[in-house]
Amino acid sequence: MAQLVCTDIDGTILNKDRRLSDLTLHVIAAMRDRGIPVILASGRGPASMQEFHQLIGGAYPMVSHNGAFVLSDGSDYDAVIRRSVIALPIVQEVIRMSSLLTAHCSLFVRHDWFVPNLDPWANREITAVRSLPTIANYDELLYRWDSNYEGVQKMMCMGEASHIDQLERRLRKLYGKELNIYRSDSFYIEMVASDSDKWEGIKAAAEYMGLDPKESIAFGDNYNDLRMLQEAGIGVAVANAIEEVKAAAN
Repeated sequence: MAQLVCTDIDGTILNKDRRLSDLTLHVIAAMRDRGIPVILASGRGPASMQEFHQLIGGAYPMVSHNGAFVLSDGSDYDAVIRRSVIALPIVQEVIRMSSLLTAHCSLFVRHDWFVPNLDPWANREITAVRSLPTIANYDELLYRWDSNYEGVQKMMCMGEASHIDQLERRLRKLYGKELNIYRSDSFYIEMVASDSDKWEGIKAAAEYMGLDPKESIAFGDNYNDLRMLQEAGIGVAVANAIEEVKAAAN
């Protein structure tokens, strides 16, 4: 029997209304009753995961920002057991490149989400994740961080597909070794430090609970789920998963 279950959220356990169905909640409750923890592992930040974390019981660790920010208790944003940061010079350069390509660039620090303004891309994401960002002047934010850099866990750029194509090519050429870069849709791209992915987050969560991460079942649908499905004891691709994820599942 698996010691734990790890699952992506968007595109995996949410229905077309971006909600957890009664059937999904019933199955998760049945696993919990058998003593099998269910851990959410998402590219989302903790604030936009909170609703689902509470619905599934709220008692276990939470893997957010594609493994760059892991909480021992998803309800306590200070209960950090893993945190990874993108180097500040890279953050500055990605902001500059995205601006030249007229692409939106969001910054994620711990449970906070920063945007330069509420443009259509920011509003689209607000609708998708039902969470509100903080509007910030990036020049002032970066100046403040320059002397006291806590660290950006994730960056997300959104824009026209052709602009994101160009940005992705440049990022992979310049920072292919420093960043894990995920193109989960034609109009957006996500980045975390190269030492982070969902599997690294799951390992930290499992070890905190005294469990073997290899004795797990993982569910996913997209590029940022690939390693998680490859490394877990059983990797499960949902029906709508991309072909690469289906090929990695067993």
